[in-house]
Amino acid sequence: DQLTGLRGLLTVAAVNKDDVIFELPPALVLTSEVAQAGGIAWQQCSADPQAGVPLSPMHTSFALFILEQQAPGASWGPWVSMLPDNFAGFPLMYSDKELAGLQASPLRRVIRLDREAIASDHKLMIGKRPNLTLEQFQWARTAVKSRVFGLKSLWLRDRGALLHTPLRVDVDQLTGLRGLLTGAAVSKGDVIFELPPALVLTSEIAQAGGIAWQQCSADPQAGTPLAPVHTAFALFILEHKALGASWGPWVSVLPDNFAGFPLMYSDEEMAGLQASPLRRVIQLDREAIASDHKLMAEKRSNLTLEEFQWARTAVKSRVFGLKSLSGGVLDSEVIAMVPLADFINHPPDGVAKPNVVPFYNASTGSFRLTAIGNIARGEGLYWDYGFQSNRHSLLRYGFASKARVGLTDMPFFFRLIDASSTVGISHNLKMDIVRSAEKAGTLTMESDGTVLHELKLALTGPTAEQLLGHVRFMVVHAKKSSMLQEYCGDTFCRPINLGNERLALKQLSSLLERHLASYGTSADEDKATIDSGKLGPGDGARWDALIVRYGEKQVLRGFIRLLGAVDTLMDLSPWSLARMVSERWNNSDSDIHKYVQTNLTALVELETLRWAKRKVKEDRLRAERGAQ
Repeated sequence: DQLTGLRGLLTVAAVNKDDVIFELPPALVLTSEVAQAGGIAWQQCSADPQAGVPLSPMHTSFALFILEQQAPGASWGPWVSMLPDNFAGFPLMYSDKELAGLQASPLRRVIRLDREAIASDHKLMIGKRPNLTLEQFQWARTAVKSRVFGLKSLWLRDRGALLHTPLRVDVDQLTGLRGLLTGAAVSKGDVIFELPPALVLTSEIAQAGGIAWQQCSADPQAGTPLAPVHTAFALFILEHKALGASWGPWVSVLPDNFAGFPLMYSDEEMAGLQASPLRRVIQLDREAIASDHKLMAEKRSNLTLEEFQWARTAVKSRVFGLKSLSGGVLDSEVIAMVPLADFINHPPDGVAKPNVVPFYNASTGSFRLTAIGNIARGEGLYWDYGFQSNRHSLLRYGFASKARVGLTDMPFFFRLIDASSTVGISHNLKMDIVRSAEKAGTLTMESDGTVLHELKLALTGPTAEQLLGHVRFMVVHAKKSSMLQEYCGDTFCRPINLGNERLALKQLSSLLERHLASYGTSADEDKATIDSGKLGPGDGARWDALIVRYGEKQVLRGFIRLLGAVDTLMDLSPWSLARMVSERWNNSDSDIHKYVQTNLTALVELETLRWAKRKVKEDRLRAERGAQ
């Protein structure tokens, strides 16, 4: 085109508005099903259970089909012969110099992940086509990616979706994230799309419609997976990769891989977390998924662990809890996956802001997305996921937020029976309590005595009370079973006395100090790295690990300082403590202040009362001895 300089389709005659320019029959619509059914190399791979599954099966099948149709006399040869000779200028083909032009853009990481995914798929395919070079495969995959038409919108409309705004799934140039972009300007308050119940895939639908899940459920010997809801969804997704599957158009556009999610971390990426307890949580997640895979593979023998991990990560990062989205109208939680809505990203720090909000209508079963601000054409759609912790956002969504470091909480492991490991009456009595609590199901403890707690800057509330209950149990010295039963019947001791409370807080401080010292760098060193700009969100796991471990160190340091401040209050008289509370610990909205106002004040008053009683008794005895 002389006007634009672009190679494309030009008219050779004038065309009027509303004229139909061309119509193509089904025979000229090359769907992924046609490409897979007609591709020789693809069929060979599909027929070989040992061949492995490509990260991007749809694009790979198209690419192999195109390359095969380059042969003389091939039925699609005339079309393939007109495809561009090269795709110079496409990011996949960028030189190092061209990539450097993106500077710190997260798009650099996206491009690298694309290259690695294509190289991985190429490695699988050369097993059936040994003369296939990486350069040929890159050319064909780029031809596919730049030329495919998404029929997903047609599938959505066929199922009753109302798309009030043109949408597409693509990489947002502003953030570098692949997600949902608008094709037209949207005003605040506009409804962007509405989805009927037929497009809200609940766990009940996935379980009822999943073949492998139904087989497992019908077999009483099959065992129950550790995560039944996520497993049912995962099996459903994998089954709907099949040709002609009813949810296939949605499944086909799910991410090819979840590199950057902790479940997929390499040993080097895991090491970036240093001494973070998150490493143990990730390992437990991996073991749980491997356990569920082992159960399911008995009913679906060709199910690889890698496929199952991919599907489980897709589920974990994309499920919606409909109770909160209904405004609390639902009585109980309903877990669902929602096509289209699952491509809405959380806004990255300082780059984008939330501009949409989802809503689930509990009475109609429909799902709606509404703009909460004006959105320009081509802009990405972003919704604040509402997470309060980098730990949770990393495990579930695969990223951490610098802006939320101050809200960090963390898992915290320690050995409950560590302080009571010596032989004696108190030890034996406590072990009886431990065994009884395990049997009753009120205590979850590993074989080495390790328990898991939630740690955040709080001394009241359910998680803090459980944590304090266990450190009280660790330091209590009881001579009678009745005393332990009264205060620590399930190993979670309620406040006993001021002496025990002081020992408990010192024990907790010691545990925290020991853990803080086990990290490879200090909090100050991590902050310097963050502030230096040498790492950023585009560095993926390295950045996320840095943000998470820095937040944890901040929590640990803050908690240790807090415990030290509370310890000094234990030396005060009730009257002095009351004055300190009125002057410095008077915030009724603070969990920490509440602990001082209630728990600590009551213990100090009780200790003073006990001291006064002892003093009266001693004075009386002294007076009686003097009279004699």
